Amino acid sequence: MAGELICVIEDEPTIASAVASRLAAEGFQVEIAHDGLEGVALCERVRPDLVVLDVMLPGLDGFEVCRRVQAARPVPV
Repeated sequence: MAGELICVIEDEPTIASAVASRLAAEGFQVEIAHDGLEGVALCERVRPDLVVLDVMLPGLDGFEVCRRVQAARPVPV
């Protein structure tokens, strides 16, 4: 599994950084987005293997982000 790409979509910078650091320490590649629209665009661009998603996000909430990401391609969220 190491080396797989995970997108973290979280608007709180300290939480996003902590989650990303832990995942990177386990060998995963990590990309971070800080709002719903940015998260959807990031997932379209990098096609992650997994998405870690906050529900309460600015722009689009996490439920809408999940719908849009899943509509493009099934990915675990």
